[in-house]
Amino acid sequence: MHLLGRRKTKYISYAKTAIIASLFIAVAVPFTKKLTSGAVTYTPDERYMVVLNGEKLGYVSDDTVASAALIDARSRMNSESEGLALVEADIEVYTDNAGGAVLSQEELADSIYNSLSSDVRDTDSDAEAYTVRIDDFRVTLASKEDVSALLEKVKDKYSDSNEFTVELVEDNSGLYTSLKTNFVSADVMVNEAAKVLASENGTGGSDDASDEDVVYKDGVLSVDFAEDIEIIPTKASSADVVSIDEAYELITKEHAEKGTYTVSAGDSLYGIADSHNLTLDELFALNYGIDIDTTIYEGDLITVTVPASEISVVVVEEESYDEEYEADIEYVDNDSLYIGTENVIREGSSGERSVVALVTYVNGVESEREIIKETVTKEAVAKKVERGTLTPPTYIKPVNSTNITSPYGYRIHPVNGTYTLHSGVDWYVPTGTAVKASSSGTVVSAGWNGAYGYCVDISHPNGTMTRYAHLSSIAVAYGQSVTQGQVIAYSGATGVVTGPHLHFELYINGASVNPIDYVGN
Repeated sequence: MHLLGRRKTKYISYAKTAIIASLFIAVAVPFTKKLTSGAVTYTPDERYMVVLNGEKLGYVSDDTVASAALIDARSRMNSESEGLALVEADIEVYTDNAGGAVLSQEELADSIYNSLSSDVRDTDSDAEAYTVRIDDFRVTLASKEDVSALLEKVKDKYSDSNEFTVELVEDNSGLYTSLKTNFVSADVMVNEAAKVLASENGTGGSDDASDEDVVYKDGVLSVDFAEDIEIIPTKASSADVVSIDEAYELITKEHAEKGTYTVSAGDSLYGIADSHNLTLDELFALNYGIDIDTTIYEGDLITVTVPASEISVVVVEEESYDEEYEADIEYVDNDSLYIGTENVIREGSSGERSVVALVTYVNGVESEREIIKETVTKEAVAKKVERGTLTPPTYIKPVNSTNITSPYGYRIHPVNGTYTLHSGVDWYVPTGTAVKASSSGTVVSAGWNGAYGYCVDISHPNGTMTRYAHLSSIAVAYGQSVTQGQVIAYSGATGVVTGPHLHFELYINGASVNPIDYVGN
């Protein structure tokens, strides 16, 4: 029997006036669907079997009936309970067409009530406590004062402002009474800049606000938690309650979590993986469909892992400062140049300005900077660049290999240890592998070429050039015309290398480019 996403609940608590955190889990995600075969097939006669703590309660016509019945049973136990009680509830719902009577919602609620009532655990010996729920994370402290002290300690880690304190306010909007967090400012005027900004954006405040009315004041404008935090009164044994320091360690300890990285110009998959402490294989595992031959472009989103904790403190500060700034680059299209080729027509120059900015920090790391006031004291001159729009000719891979041992981009040289641009791509191939011309052209160099070892350069009619290095032998001569796919040499390990491979370079308008962006598969 195939099990999909099974998630067992822990303790579920029922009270006359309050329901603790674990009940919320049961109500929110109480059911696990199991299928009798690998494929999901729904028929008009399909029934759902409801299983509570391993006991089959019967069939229902729809899984939503089970959810509603659980709520009905819970409400009945709430109304009858004089004190807080705990009961373990592991509920599953799975498709089953074996036949049998279908229970109504009322009948199923009676069955759930009877089953849970027999397993109720008395909690008179347990003490009052408070469970802090941060998304799926939970920790229980002895008192509301401990909760406040915990949250203040977390706030103080990322904000040195004493103007904001954490306040716990009662919330009756959910299924049970709980507490929510609210930050209170000791000086209400500290929020004035934010209010004026809101009025300027049309989101609040007076329509008569003008720039002359704004009084800018450096400092913290707001402090908040990024997550939805809920504090729920409960009862717990001493073994389940932790100290403030223990809770602090649990919710602030960093762990690896999925995040996204926006590709910038010049990025490579190797560089992105390395900067996030990942191997290429780990990066590929996080990004379905991406491999060593995938071309990435500026603006693409790549999934990576980033350090994260259970709780995030968001601090917004107003900051004023003088700075140099750059004007946006002016681009001019040139349809006689190939895509990826850029020439500077005019160099730009920096300007100077005084700015007031709203800066957002998440756990002490800047995440956003918005300039709300700017006074330019010296205008910047925009850099002007022409860029190619012409599609370059088709190139093919010179060897039949998908194993790239070193991609294009900056790296630490494996032999001499210097940090330099690796101006080509290395494919692992055994010595003696046939090397083919990537595109038709004329051989302009064939022989020994220093660190490249035995090397062949081919000039192509469109002005580009390809280079094939670390060869064991050469099959063409200077001045010879070759066609695309023609064998020109055999791979090897000559020159400065650590092992056999083919080093392949592509030059457009005299500058090296990433060959992977141009060669086909």
